[in-house]
Amino acid sequence: MTREHYIEKISERLNQLTKDELKDVSILTAAQLGVRQKLAEKERIENEITNSKSQLEKQQPEIPEVPQFVADWLDRKPLYAINGSIPVEIIEWSKKQTGYADLGMNINHLLKLKVNGYTAETPKVIVSPCPVCRYEDVKSNFCSICGHKNEYVAVEQIGVEK
Repeated sequence: MTREHYIEKISERLNQLTKDELKDVSILTAAQLGVRQKLAEKERIENEITNSKSQLEKQQPEIPEVPQFVADWLDRKPLYAINGSIPVEIIEWSKKQTGYADLGMNINHLLKLKVNGYTAETPKVIVSPCPVCRYEDVKSNFCSICGHKNEYVAVEQIGVEK
């Protein structure tokens, strides 16, 4: 069937419709148009929400990483007690972070950490290379590659009761 044939068939069907049926068709067409407009509006709003979420996520500040001793101190102190007595190590660390020697600025820095959140640095594992085969990943007192006893780790374990 060609395009002209389809147009001819549709024209015949339209001529056979009564006025009431034509009114029903126009109402149905208007309803379909309304539904399509609502769906387009919904899709536009969803895209706007998605874009806003991604922009908001980009604006979130990164959570700073603090040494374990600072994290322990901040965990023990309630917010109102941070401006009380502060250990020298904490003040020195804060001075290095902010670049300010002013106590007020450093207290402000510590308060921001407490309020906005922080993560504690993960402790670094001491890795001693094997002196015989130079294998770098020796974490016990025995090298799994060549069998050499790792003296550095053995010295570190002196004084540890088993």
